[in-house]
Amino acid sequence: MQLPAELREKIETLLSSENRKNLSDAAESVSRKYRRLETGSLQIASDAEARAYLATRFPATWCAVTEVLNHLRDILPDFNPATSLDLGAGPG
Repeated sequence: MQLPAELREKIETLLSSENRKNLSDAAESVSRKYRRLETGSLQIASDAEARAYLATRFPATWCAVTEVLNHLRDILPDFNPATSLDLGAGPG
């Protein structure tokens, strides 16, 4: 599964002017937080970290969530939730 072309293009456009070294450093910071190698919050703390998340983690997360929701639709075709709760995942 891949990101939809329109979403992928928007992310690529957003990241096109990004300094690769800064993006790499921010991605490493996000990874250290996820692996709990840094103490403190797991929260994405800066614009650079948000862009790094979009470049490195978001595509796989989007595909995994989409796969689960598609499967849910297959097994519960009449499921029609009126609301949802965002538990703070992703760049917000």
